[in-house]
Amino acid sequence: MKVTGAIFSAPMVLALLDGRKTQTRRLAWIARLDKGTNNQWKRAPSPWQTLKPGDLLYVREQTTRSGGMLQYVADHKTSGHLWPHKWTRDPASPLHLPRAFSRLTLEVVANRVEPVQLISRADAIAEGLQMVSSNIEELFRWPPPFDDALWLSPTGAYQDLWTNLHGASSWDANPEVCAVTFIVHTMNVGRFLASKRVAAVADSFSDGVRKGEIAGFKMDDRECLWPENLAGVEHLGKGALIRFTGFNGGEADQEFAQRLLTVDAFYTMMDTDVRSRSTSIYLKEHPGIGFNSVMFSARHRRGCDCDMCTDRGEMGG
Repeated sequence: MKVTGAIFSAPMVLALLDGRKTQTRRLAWIARLDKGTNNQWKRAPSPWQTLKPGDLLYVREQTTRSGGMLQYVADHKTSGHLWPHKWTRDPASPLHLPRAFSRLTLEVVANRVEPVQLISRADAIAEGLQMVSSNIEELFRWPPPFDDALWLSPTGAYQDLWTNLHGASSWDANPEVCAVTFIVHTMNVGRFLASKRVAAVADSFSDGVRKGEIAGFKMDDRECLWPENLAGVEHLGKGALIRFTGFNGGEADQEFAQRLLTVDAFYTMMDTDVRSRSTSIYLKEHPGIGFNSVMFSARHRRGCDCDMCTDRGEMGG
């Protein structure tokens, strides 16, 4: 597993925080000086081609000073870190953001090389487009400062952004890009790696109890070992309707989930990443985004037929 930094603009950071952005496209080839050929420039693979599923990107973003503290430009939130006294530029370039100051970790799940014009409608939306109307037709745009016009086509919106960033003829050149798909984790990469290590130890322990390899535990004790007996919904299958309760889980998990989900609304469960103490679920309505499973329930109480449990709600379909 490789851990590396990736620069994102303030609008794209907002899209990551909002759960709208689960893909990024970066140039697959770069020009590199070859000293062995009299300093001739040659075409070489970019570092983005080396990314594999499981690799991690920590987001580098622009920051500014607020009092003596470091503040993120994208949403004006204070980081909790002191502004480094050696930094003379304010705002500071994303290039200089240390790994310890990053607040977003992107877990790579797929990476493919393809011509930029091959982008699909779904992929263009996954790049972070903002829907502005859905009454008659779906209109999309980029967040400011790329909101000079509206487009009916998501791919048209993405083309406009690409030419805005790379030049007027860059789209017609149809360069190959790395289309990277990822899961967004709203935490520092160090904390994310630590949570993975804890989860791995807990998984090993619970597997040992399940197989009878660890003495001193009975099956009756599994309430504290397996999540299916907790408040979560890991025991349900794909396609099950689950209710978002809005509580339980970590404070950061709750804050993130409530930006995207409505309390007491029902959603469709599409996948589950079961671990012994930290389990995520994935919803049909928000593909590629993991939510803490303990913030969902299958029913109000066992056998309950109240309106809350029988009504699918707005989001249940």
